[in-house]
Amino acid sequence: MTLGTAALLRRCVGLCASALLICIFVIIADGLIGSFKKKTNLVEITPGAASVLNGLLPPNAKDHAELLVSSVPDGVTLAMEKTYTGFWMGGTMWRANLIVPDNTVPGEYLLTVRGAGDTKVLIQNTFAVRVHPDAVAMQAASPHYTMNLFGIQPFSLAAALTPAVLLVVACLYFSSQLLEQLMAREGKAEIYMLKRSPEGFMISFGLGATHGLHDGDQVNILNEQNLKIGAARVVQCGAKDCVALVSKEADHIEVGHIVTLDQAAVSAAG
Repeated sequence: MTLGTAALLRRCVGLCASALLICIFVIIADGLIGSFKKKTNLVEITPGAASVLNGLLPPNAKDHAELLVSSVPDGVTLAMEKTYTGFWMGGTMWRANLIVPDNTVPGEYLLTVRGAGDTKVLIQNTFAVRVHPDAVAMQAASPHYTMNLFGIQPFSLAAALTPAVLLVVACLYFSSQLLEQLMAREGKAEIYMLKRSPEGFMISFGLGATHGLHDGDQVNILNEQNLKIGAARVVQCGAKDCVALVSKEADHIEVGHIVTLDQAAVSAAG
């Protein structure tokens, strides 16, 4: 593989990684914004479907068997299943199965759960059951754009894309390693760190003693157009990495610019 092909490959993989991350951030934002739009304790369902509901056990009830359920229309029912301890906030919770008959007229209905001796219903036990004509109508009414377009909840879609992100990141890493190896064979390396020092700017790059460099050697710096924009003197040389001091006349040095060896140094490395 040529140096140009490797550079193009890494650029394409990098663009894919960026696009995928942006998509995930947009999807998560859609999930968060849609959650704020959604009415508290709103249950969206279609005729003939069922859903699981839970709520806080009223103070005057010992368990789910003592709870009273009221709903309009009468066909929408809540079958109590069990009493359990809440995971996040603790407290005693009830769990039930919401059942909507096939002949239920689409609309929004009120459903409440209370203890036998309660005069007031806890806000956590008051539900709005919105019955949609069909799944298509329920999808279109969702506050989430991902649900409107793809029929998938945003957080589920973001989770499904996570393996793709890991794969693209791995491809980006290996393509970068390949590019570095091909560049090193030609006596070139990208600047991966740039920091200010009392003497000027210090740059770090992936060439070292293995490639023929020593403390005090000079390297050239090229920009994106492959034009020389300055030089630097090696002040710390490792086996495969060096730190160099940029000369004062060098200007507009950035991370990603290319460091090249003098031809003599390249010959010595070979």
